Amino acid sequence: MQEITDKLEQGVKEIFESDQFKEYLSTMSKFYDYSINNSMLIFLQKPDASHVAGFRAWEKKFDRHVIKGQKGLKIIAPTKFKVLEKENKTDPKTGKPVIGSDGKPVKETVEKEMIGYHTVTVFDVSQTYGKELPEIPMSMLSGKVPNYKRFFDALEKVSPVPIDFETIEGSANGYYSFADKRIAIKKDMSEAQTIKTTIHEISHAKLHDLDLKTTEDKQKLPYDKQTREVQAESVAYCVCQHYGLDTSSYSFGYVAGWSSGKETAELKASLNVIRKTAAEIITDVDAQIATLNMEQTQESEKAPGLIENKDTFSIYQLTDKATEKYGFISLNSLRADGVAVDPANYRYLYNGEFPKDKTLEDIYVRFNLYRPENFIGHSLSVSDVIVTQRDGMEKAYYVDRFGFTEVPDFMTLLQEQRQTPINPLETAEKSTEQNYNMIDGQINNTPTVDELEKRAKAGETISITEIIKANKADKARAASKDEKRPSIRAQLKKDKQSVARGERPAQQPKQNNKEREV
Repeated sequence: MQEITDKLEQGVKEIFESDQFKEYLSTMSKFYDYSINNSMLIFLQKPDASHVAGFRAWEKKFDRHVIKGQKGLKIIAPTKFKVLEKENKTDPKTGKPVIGSDGKPVKETVEKEMIGYHTVTVFDVSQTYGKELPEIPMSMLSGKVPNYKRFFDALEKVSPVPIDFETIEGSANGYYSFADKRIAIKKDMSEAQTIKTTIHEISHAKLHDLDLKTTEDKQKLPYDKQTREVQAESVAYCVCQHYGLDTSSYSFGYVAGWSSGKETAELKASLNVIRKTAAEIITDVDAQIATLNMEQTQESEKAPGLIENKDTFSIYQLTDKATEKYGFISLNSLRADGVAVDPANYRYLYNGEFPKDKTLEDIYVRFNLYRPENFIGHSLSVSDVIVTQRDGMEKAYYVDRFGFTEVPDFMTLLQEQRQTPINPLETAEKSTEQNYNMIDGQINNTPTVDELEKRAKAGETISITEIIKANKADKARAASKDEKRPSIRAQLKKDKQSVARGERPAQQPKQNNKEREV
């Protein structure tokens, strides 16, 4: 994560140094900085307004003209005026009132400047024409995203509020509605821009809506507008970078535009928040993608690797942990080290039909050059396993440096695995423990997110990988606790059996469901 945020900081600094951005800042300084009340008035009359100025200001300062027939926006402006008032005259030496011959204070007429308020009319840039305003040096993202539908489905499940597509007027690509608790994304954008914008708005919902936050977070001071935008875009940039989507051409300019200066104070002050939120989203997206893959598998298969009455193939690839040890190694090298090709080290990723006229080589070409959209693994390569089923017979093949080698042991172990109930705790441990020797029924050697936060506050640099692992470990710990707690039905059944045997039911400790006041 440190590497990603360093790259973000450097990219934003380079934007500040560009001539285009200097011209942009020079122009923006000519716009009046409106009060909160006037900003609200503008928003209520024209929600998509971006830059507003008076009729004459557009002509004199920006060489633009209001389009005929446009309805102006009403705001309140201060105005100065002078009045004459009578006051007690004071002695300049003593500062005391001057007393007249009649014994009363002498009065004098004084001119005073007063401030009042009146209604004025302004117009948004969209209501004018003429010389183009300089823009922040950033460009809309283009191009497709691998497994776009699966990725977006996962984001929808991760989002704390509903996501809708709609037509949005003006330059905004999306927005988060604090009142309606929903996210709106502009229709017809590229896949890359849609994904980036969606993560940006999810970040707003997670970080900036006090209604969705915990009591502890609600007590913290709310962020200003600049910081909110810097945080949301920075989180979007980090998450996209993690998944191989480069948004720098847009994100660098966006963060620079919302920063108060080239020192990027908002970004620097928010690095821990950005890292933590990005890690949470990545962890949740990974979990949702895994769930979606499992659901697809259950729908398309009677058993792993089998489609009824059809010849099929299935693809297995090493888990992240196993890849560190055995990834991209030839079968001969594994066997020389006494390592078996074990399904326990693999994850099932894909199943499809395998027509008689197709070969393993055809599968290899397809999953390197024309990968299906719903396949989330990497290109087929050394250490992957292809399981085929033809005429009711299953065989497993190791993708080797040259060609494919049958691995009967993998097939035997896989068939045994299918008949063995999955232990969720062991699965959780394998994804979090540093080595399999630590599998003991307790997930105990990965720090919690709270522990990492304390280390970060103490000045230690925490990587995004550590935060993701801590998130997974926390969830696995919670799952293991839930698993160990007997259900009410199971406990009643156990007590009934004890009574039938003439035994006294064991007394269960009472569960404390409330926090006590002390």
